[in-house]
Amino acid sequence: MPSRSLSVAGIPEFRGSAAAARYRKSSVTDPIRRPSISARGQLESDLLLDPITVSQIVNLGNHVDSPVENVRRLVLTHPDDDPLIFTEVMTLENNGEGHNVWKQSGRWIKYEQIVEGDFTRFSKPHITLLQIQALMQAKNCLKKGVVLLDLDDSGFDKISS
Repeated sequence: MPSRSLSVAGIPEFRGSAAAARYRKSSVTDPIRRPSISARGQLESDLLLDPITVSQIVNLGNHVDSPVENVRRLVLTHPDDDPLIFTEVMTLENNGEGHNVWKQSGRWIKYEQIVEGDFTRFSKPHITLLQIQALMQAKNCLKKGVVLLDLDDSGFDKISS
């Protein structure tokens, strides 16, 4: 029986694994999750989990499709290919009414695109370069902070004790 390379979490490695490729494709083609509605008819939302589990529509200019739908369409048109790399950066901002709102501030589809203007358009795609401040911050965190690579605990209470 061929040996399987497993990650720390016990799932197959992402590179070279057919199961991992199916997992990546299915995560993009899953049905859109919506926030639940309470008995009073109000949306029940979780500030920490909704950006991860609920798709959020960001309308930019006259474009009515969300970035998630664009990526989903790309994957569905090429089902046998490896999916394109898509990442988005969301920033938590106060909207002035006392509510926090997640706004898309950047995205990568092979190349980086930064939101310009008043969240109305994306910049030209360009190759991302690491800023020296970010590199120095990561170096200091690894040098002076606590790094727990082999920790099996799940939850902040267990990790902090």
